[in-house]
Amino acid sequence: MKPLFVLTLFALIMFGLVSTYGQGPVANVDLVNLKNKHNTAYRKMRTGDAKTDAKDKEDQEVLDAMAKCYVLRVAMPTAYEPKKVVEEFDAEIPIIRSIRDKKNQDFINLFGKQLAAAFKTVFELDFNANRVSLVNAALMLPMAARLQQEDLDDLITSLIQDKDKHDVIRYYAARAAGEFFPARQFTLNDPPNDKLVLAKKGRDIKRIEALSDYITNKEWKVSTDPHEKDAIFFQRNAAIESLARVEIPAVAAVNDKKSPVEGAAVETLVRVLQGKLTPEPTVQEKAEAALGVLQFKDLADTTYEPIPAMCLAGDALVELAKTYNADLVNIQGGKAKGAAEPYLPFKLYAERFKAGFDKLETNMKVYDQTNPKVSAFAKDLKHQANLDILTPMLGKRNINELNELPRIIDERRPKGVVPLFKSPKSPTVDFGG
Repeated sequence: MKPLFVLTLFALIMFGLVSTYGQGPVANVDLVNLKNKHNTAYRKMRTGDAKTDAKDKEDQEVLDAMAKCYVLRVAMPTAYEPKKVVEEFDAEIPIIRSIRDKKNQDFINLFGKQLAAAFKTVFELDFNANRVSLVNAALMLPMAARLQQEDLDDLITSLIQDKDKHDVIRYYAARAAGEFFPARQFTLNDPPNDKLVLAKKGRDIKRIEALSDYITNKEWKVSTDPHEKDAIFFQRNAAIESLARVEIPAVAAVNDKKSPVEGAAVETLVRVLQGKLTPEPTVQEKAEAALGVLQFKDLADTTYEPIPAMCLAGDALVELAKTYNADLVNIQGGKAKGAAEPYLPFKLYAERFKAGFDKLETNMKVYDQTNPKVSAFAKDLKHQANLDILTPMLGKRNINELNELPRIIDERRPKGVVPLFKSPKSPTVDFGG
């Protein structure tokens, strides 16, 4: 853990954007004139009114120039205001997305490639000598990721994996990675040699593995400094939130009894739910992992065994409920003078869990014929969670019943070491006993 992370993160939380001028040894180009020169052509390409050709040198020049205008200004040794640069970029991405269709997909593909190159230039700078520039560039990663372009995907995954990069850069890269989910599930019906399918499969697996390694980072040790510990939780929770957007337990868990599981996001989410990380995950981290598990879908052609993860997701909700009860005096206190802030936005979590259990019940219906115990468990979980926990939580009332849901979970809880998939070399979970 780098000591400056806590201070840097505090500045970002308090002020939203770093508002000091950028700095860094990037070639001093007059980006204002460059933008004025190419802006008209750029706008026509952005809307699809002018066709974008990735092999055309003029198109390459236009989008290369505009990518530099949007990204490199944070690292120019002239008086570009980074806060304005970031805000301008943040405003541009929704415009591109709002017209995203076949008409401008070629534009997104080429512009994303040029943006990735511009970001790479900035992130190759030394962090200590160019702290302001790199932090502002990192802030832009989740914005750029909303384009869901492959070169940006590759860049962001590589930043998460690069342990030599500063914690702030890796944190924003981990946040950005979630924009590339949900992942696509590889099935036996997919053409085995389809290059596009295989490329998507490879990227999804690599992204899941990068986030999983980041979440389970063995270099994060329990610190006596509470601020450093909070910084670890803050970083790790962002990565868990991203991974929880995957919507499938694994990229490949085909039902042929011989293929291994690939890209098993559920393995990492289960580790979070069991508390098998250092330092031990917070209630919030477990809640995010549980919400990810509840959203798994398209399971009919997979070997996924849902009950172990469902039990652990239920455990996480019970733990959240106990935390809620302990914090109820602050929740009911509203905005009274001197009242402490609630520990978590419990109402929001109740709404999300409510929606999650709805999805769980729907998605588990695929087991009605093959394993009716799964669909019955999903139905019981939803009913009892809503009755005992989520309804009182939404109404800011005390949760009086915290025995029935654990009983329902314990009735289905496996014992010993059990596989998460009916596949060779499946990841496992150890329930003890």
